Amino acid sequence: MFDAFGAYFDESGTHDASPVCAMAGYIAPAHDWFWFSREWRAALREDNVPILPGDAEPFFHAVKCDGQYKGSQYEGWSKERCDAHRQKLAAIINRRGLVALGTAVVVEDYRHVFLPQLTPRLREVFAKPYMFCFNLCLEKIAANLKAIGIRPGEQIAPYFDQNTEMAKSAREFYGELMKPRPLSMLFTPVNFSDKKKRLPLQAADYAAYESFRHVRMQFVSHSVTPEREHFKWLDDIRGGRGALSFGYFDAKALDACIQQMKERGQQ
Repeated sequence: MFDAFGAYFDESGTHDASPVCAMAGYIAPAHDWFWFSREWRAALREDNVPILPGDAEPFFHAVKCDGQYKGSQYEGWSKERCDAHRQKLAAIINRRGLVALGTAVVVEDYRHVFLPQLTPRLREVFAKPYMFCFNLCLEKIAANLKAIGIRPGEQIAPYFDQNTEMAKSAREFYGELMKPRPLSMLFTPVNFSDKKKRLPLQAADYAAYESFRHVRMQFVSHSVTPEREHFKWLDDIRGGRGALSFGYFDAKALDACIQQMKERGQQ
């Protein structure tokens, strides 16, 4: 057994008032992540992203780049400069052959359609939509090993962005998921890491944020405006060549998910 693949995920919209919770990321062989990280780091330096006090190197944070927030590394940048920066980073993601996957859920539908149909035990486990997205991302990997290119004997090391509120519960849930031997042989122990130090998590942050914005605009606000350009730049998330699976869960999709759980004896 050896860790041949790395899967990196980040979430967006986990605060209580958020209308959407999204989790997205990429999976690729370890050697691809090595070259990705070199190219990503070089792009941050080429674009003169400043190093914040206390940090060792520059890093990308999608929401801060989108809003050019005061006190962030993007304070004072113009919208045009930020757009050019994000487009350059999106191009790195797209040409590196990373496999994209993730999910997003409409929180109101989740609370009123999905949770009430669960058993008390599962309702406790999935109280937060973060856990639903966390579970689904792992399920999608396990169900699509051939499409990803994972061969027998190869393992996947899953990395999630550090989340103080959810890490303990997610780690415990992950332990329960890994009890069946096939899964425990496939996945290494879960890691919760700082995106400042693990560059692939910055790509996941980009994907999660743009997925969150897309679902909020198209499925919650029902905007008649076209897709955000920034979302279009992430071709794989939109179903491009490297896309594996990305699902949007509204009331109808959540109800179908409940029926599938019942058929599998999980509900």
